[in-house]
Amino acid sequence: MTTSLPRLARWICRQLTYNMFASLMVILNEILSGQRSEYPFKAEKPSENFRVFRVDLEPPLTEEPALDRSPARSSDYRRLLAEYAQAHGKALTPVRSRKGVRVPAACQCEHCGAPAAYLYVNDGRLASQYRCKICHALGQIAPTRRKSEAKYWCPRCSRALYVWKQSETETIYKCGNDQCRHYLDRLARLTPEEREARKRNIYDPNYKLRYQFREFHLKPEDLACRRPQGGSNVDLSRIHNSPRTLALVLSCFVNVGLSSRQTRNLLAGFFDIHISHQTVINYVNAAAELLAPWVDKHMPVPEAMAAADETYIQVNGQWNYTWLVVEEKRRAICGYNLSQTRGTQPAVATLYNAFGPPDATTPTHTFVRDGCPSYDNAVHAYNHAALEAGREATNKAITSITVIGLENRDEVSARYRAFKQLIERLNRTYKFHTRPRAGFKSFDGACALTTLFVAFYNHLRPHSAIGNEVPVPLPELAGVKLYQEQWKRLLALAAA
Repeated sequence: MTTSLPRLARWICRQLTYNMFASLMVILNEILSGQRSEYPFKAEKPSENFRVFRVDLEPPLTEEPALDRSPARSSDYRRLLAEYAQAHGKALTPVRSRKGVRVPAACQCEHCGAPAAYLYVNDGRLASQYRCKICHALGQIAPTRRKSEAKYWCPRCSRALYVWKQSETETIYKCGNDQCRHYLDRLARLTPEEREARKRNIYDPNYKLRYQFREFHLKPEDLACRRPQGGSNVDLSRIHNSPRTLALVLSCFVNVGLSSRQTRNLLAGFFDIHISHQTVINYVNAAAELLAPWVDKHMPVPEAMAAADETYIQVNGQWNYTWLVVEEKRRAICGYNLSQTRGTQPAVATLYNAFGPPDATTPTHTFVRDGCPSYDNAVHAYNHAALEAGREATNKAITSITVIGLENRDEVSARYRAFKQLIERLNRTYKFHTRPRAGFKSFDGACALTTLFVAFYNHLRPHSAIGNEVPVPLPELAGVKLYQEQWKRLLALAAA
C-alpha cells in the first residue's frame, strides 16, 4: 500500500480541480485533528516481522551432526562394466599392481561405487590418491576433513552457526544458510510490502528471518545488584548523638522525603538538635550500609504476579536508572537495582534479586513489564540458566507480559493494565522521596537512599490496598507507632 500512495495522489489530482482539492484538504485536516469522528481510519495491523525482539526457543546443536558428506554418485560401476563388455566384446579386468602399492580393500570409488579391485594408486609412494579404472575419476584414499571450529550448529539445517554480534554480556550466533527451513518459513510469512522493501535492501536489519542463538557469559559479579559500597567511615554504635537522633534523621530524610539541609533545619527548629547537613548524610550512608544485607535477606519472593519497571534518577547531572519489582498480593518490593544504563546486565541482576537463582524445581514466575528490550534479553538469559540447571525446555522458569503505552490497544494491555499502573504508582512514591534532593551528587548516595526507601516501604509504610498494613510485617515492630522507634528497632535487627 505504501508504494501505491503516489499513484493514489496522482489519480485524485486528475479527478479534482484546484479549488475542489483545496476544499478536500480542509476536510482531511479536520479528520486528522479529530473534529470529524464519522470518518474512521483503517486499523493498522503491525507486522509480526518488523522490529520484534524474538527469541528462537529451539536450542542449537552442541555437537557436530554426523552427516553423509560423500558426493552423490554420478553412475553405477555395474552398468559401466556392462557397457564396456558390450563395446569391447570382453570384460574389464581388475587392476594388477606391479609395485605392491595397493588401494585398501575397504576403499570404494566415490563416483561409481567400484570396489578396491578396480582402483589403483595414482600418486606413487604417497598413496593418498586413487584413480578408478572403470569411470576414470580421481578420489582420496583416506579423505581428511578439517575439524570444524564451530561451537553450535543450526537445529533445522545442521549448518554451523557463525558469530554475528558480540558484547560484554552475550554472543549472538546466526545461521547463514539460505536453504535453511527456518529461514524459508520466515521468508514466506513476509507481506508483499515487506518483500518489496527487502528487494531494495536485502540486509535490512528490521526483519529477523534467520535462526539465532544468544549465549550469555555473565560472571557472578554481573548478577549482583548495586548496593552501598561501604564508603562510610561512621560506626553507628560509636556516634556522639543518641540513637533517637539517628532515628529522627532517618524519619525526616526517608519517611518525609526531606533533603539533608531540610532535615538539619527541621531537627534544629522542632527538637533543638543541632547537627550539620554532612552529619545527616554520614548517618544515612552508614544506616544504608548496615541495612542493605538485612533488607535483601527479608525481601519476599513473589507469590503471585509481579510488575517490573525502570525509572530515571539524576546523578551528577547524568541520567541513571532505578529498577523496581513489586509483587501483586502484598504490594511488597521484591527486587531493586540501580545502574547507569538500561542494558541487559542490570535487568538480569534485577530478576535474580527478585526471583532468586533459577533451578529445576521452582514454579514458573510471571511479571508484567514495559517495552524495554532489556527485559526480553534478561528473561531469555534467566531461562537459559534454568536449562543449564536441569529444567525442561517446555517449563520456563520465568515469563513476561508486555504492556506498552497509556492506552489499551490490544487485549493483553487491557487485561494486565492494572499491573502496569501498580508499578507506575510505586515509581511515583519513589520519586516523592528522591525529587527534593534535585538529583544525587554520587551514585553511592543514590544506592543508599534507595536501600532505605525499600526498607521503609516494605516494613514501615502502611498500604491502603492491604488494609493499612505494611507489606512485610515484622513481629518486633508490632504495636510500635512512632517512626523513630521503628527505625531504632530496625537498625537493631540489622546489627544483631
